Amino acid sequence: MPTLLLTDREVGDLLPVAACIDVMADALRAVSDGSAQLPLRTILRLPGGANAFGTMPATVAGSIGAKIITVFPGNSTTPFDSHVGVVLLFGAEHGELLAIADASSITAIRTSAVSGLATRLLARPDARDLAILGAGVLASPHLDAICAVREVRRVRVWSRSVDRAQDWADRAGAERGIMIEVCDSAQRAVDGADMVCTITASRTPVLESSWLAPGVHINAVGASLAHARELDSATVVSSRLFVDRRESTLAESGDFLVPKSEGLITDAHIVAELGDVVAGRAAGRGSASERTLFKSLGLAVEDVAALRYLYGRAKAAATETIGVVTAAMGGNTIIVTPGVGTNASYQSADLTLSALVRNPGATVNFSGTNLGQQGNTSHIYLTQAPVLPAPGVLGAWAIANSTDFAAYNAFTGVGAVGQGGYVGYAGDFGSGNITNLSFTSAGVAAGTNTLVAGGTVTAMLRIGGAFQNDVAFTNSN
Repeated sequence: MPTLLLTDREVGDLLPVAACIDVMADALRAVSDGSAQLPLRTILRLPGGANAFGTMPATVAGSIGAKIITVFPGNSTTPFDSHVGVVLLFGAEHGELLAIADASSITAIRTSAVSGLATRLLARPDARDLAILGAGVLASPHLDAICAVREVRRVRVWSRSVDRAQDWADRAGAERGIMIEVCDSAQRAVDGADMVCTITASRTPVLESSWLAPGVHINAVGASLAHARELDSATVVSSRLFVDRRESTLAESGDFLVPKSEGLITDAHIVAELGDVVAGRAAGRGSASERTLFKSLGLAVEDVAALRYLYGRAKAAATETIGVVTAAMGGNTIIVTPGVGTNASYQSADLTLSALVRNPGATVNFSGTNLGQQGNTSHIYLTQAPVLPAPGVLGAWAIANSTDFAAYNAFTGVGAVGQGGYVGYAGDFGSGNITNLSFTSAGVAAGTNTLVAGGTVTAMLRIGGAFQNDVAFTNSN
C-alpha cells in the first residue's frame, strides 16, 4: 500500500479547525482515561541552546504515530515557521507507514482546536469579546477556533511587532469579513475581554492579572518550556487551572512551575485535565465571575489523532472542481452529498465552483449533508471570492439547506447563518421590540445599528415564529 503524502495545503483543506475540535475532544478524553499512550517528549537541545529537535510518539484509538520536529524560535522574524517537521501515521496491525503530513499545519490547527475546545467547555456562554496576544501562525486558526464555539462580536490583537499585528489584522479580517482592532499594548488588548489567547514566543510574562476582568477565560499556549512563561504568577494563582495533561504540566510548564517554585501554588492547584471535563468526570466553570485558565503544552496524541482523521478523509473524500455556474431566473439548487462506505464517519464531498454568476431574479439553495461542518460533510467552495453584500453572508438570494440564509467563509465554504463557525444573527433582535426597521445594503451582516432617530438598520432580515404585532411596510417598492 503506497504511503499517503499530505502537504500543508491539503492538511488545511481536509482539516478545518472547527471540525478538529471534536477530534481533539476524543483524543484528550483518551489521555485522561488512560487509553492513550504517550511518553514525555524527547527534546535534543541544539548547539547554542535556543533551538531544539523533538520526537513525540503516541498511540490513540488504535493508531500509532509520532511527530518529529525542529523548533527554531528565531524563525518568527524570517519566512520560515518556528516549528518545522512531519507527523507520521503507522498501521496498527502490520506497522506499515500509512501517511506523512506537514507538521507545521497540523500543529497550528490542532493546537488552535484544543483552545477552541477549552473555550467551549470553560468560557462563559455569553462570552463575546476576544483578545489575541501574538500575531504569528497560530493567530488565524485560533480566531477560527474561538469563533466556532462562541459568537464573537469584538476581536483585538496585540503583538510586539505593530506592523505584523496590523498586517495580520488586515488580512484575517478581510478573509473573514470582520474588523480586528490592533492595540498598542497587551493591557489595552485584554481590557474587558471575555476570552484571551496568549500565543506568543515570549519567555517572560506578557499578561498580568491586574489587567483582567472577572469571569475571563484564558488559553495560555505559547510557552512550552519549564523556564518560559507568558503569564505572571498572580494570573495563575487567581484562576481555576485546567491542563491538557497533568504529567506534562508538572514537568514542562513554566507558567505552572515558576509560581510553584515561588511557593504560591502546589500541584493541587490543577483542577483537572481537559479530557476529564470532556468526559464529565470533572466540572468546568463554577461561576460567571471566576477566572478559568487552560494551559496548553501540546501532546503527540493530538497530532496522531489529527493525522488519523486526515488519512480517513483523504482516502474517502470525493472532490470535484467545475467551471463557471450560472443561476437562471427563479429557484436554483446546488446539492452535494457524500457517499457512505466502510469508513462512513470520514466520508466527505467537496465541490468547488470557479465562479457563480446570477441572472436577475435568481435564487440559490445550497444543500448538502452537514453542509460546511464535520463528519459526513459536504463543502461548496467558490474559487473566485464572492462579493458579499455584508460581511460573512452571501446575500438575501442565497439559502442553506432550505432553512436559513447562506453564510460563507474561505475555509469551510457555504454554511448557514448562525451555525458553528459562521456569522450569527444580531442579539439586538432578541427583545422582540424592534421598531422603525430600515433596510439598506450598507448594514452589517446579520446585525443592526441604531439610527440617531431611533430606527434600526439591517442588511438582511429573517422573519419567523409567531407574531404579536403586525408587520407594516411603508414607502416600499
